[in-house]
Amino acid sequence: KYGIPLAGHMVLQEEVIATGAIDAMALDSQCVMPSLASLAECYHTPLITTNPLAKIPGTIYLPVEDKKSAEKVAKQILKIARKNFKKRNKNIKIEEKEVEAIVGFDEKIADDLAKQLQNKEIKGIIAVIGCKNPRVQEDWVSVYKKASKDYAILTTGCMAFEFGRNGLLDGKRFFHLGSCVNNAKVAEIFKRIADKNKKRITDMPFLVSAPAPLTEKCVAIGFFFAALGVDVHFGYPMMISTDSNVEDFLRTVLKKHFQSRIFLETNPEKLYKELTG
Repeated sequence: KYGIPLAGHMVLQEEVIATGAIDAMALDSQCVMPSLASLAECYHTPLITTNPLAKIPGTIYLPVEDKKSAEKVAKQILKIARKNFKKRNKNIKIEEKEVEAIVGFDEKIADDLAKQLQNKEIKGIIAVIGCKNPRVQEDWVSVYKKASKDYAILTTGCMAFEFGRNGLLDGKRFFHLGSCVNNAKVAEIFKRIADKNKKRITDMPFLVSAPAPLTEKCVAIGFFFAALGVDVHFGYPMMISTDSNVEDFLRTVLKKHFQSRIFLETNPEKLYKELTG
């Protein structure tokens, strides 16, 4: 939003500290590994927690409760970082690799996508959201790259960083809409495109895909889209039980009340065949 480069996603948070080049790390409540406090003890990096509901033992607690306290805490964090800069190992060398990425979305792009759907220039729109899971070894990025020949790809959060790291955020077929808490933007764009086509969201060729869920939050976001009438794909591993009652709910109850479905697929190629079949 303010032109600040993105350094990484949540899976890289330990590696970031392990560089020894971080003079302070501030945490709120999202996607924080409990192991960070123990790791930070090995470096000069202090951890600062800001959320009253997400305190971590062994960290500095500076609560942010409103706009006024946010400004005060921000200045305190900067002061701590400046002080700790003196403790940094001067022999640290970090290799930088910059990848060009287009970040952002406006109404004109939404209107263009609506026209592309009307003219059948694209088959539909896929919103790729959610986590990057270190246990998932499947190459989901390549599958979405192939799918982008026929589909526009909207993306948020850790998956957006993966696309950026691979040079795919071109603003033509791949569109970065922000962090994982910005998925409401995806819903707004779905609504605008559906309105332009004079249809309901559930009648549009939209799909939400979370190929590598790591947190329960990712599942909740998926159900949010299912409640809007959008089909949702989850990859592996899943936090949803696959017993008969749950499978029946995902298959029939959502379809009956929301005209949507949630389906599980851990094989990228099988998902691709379903998209192109």
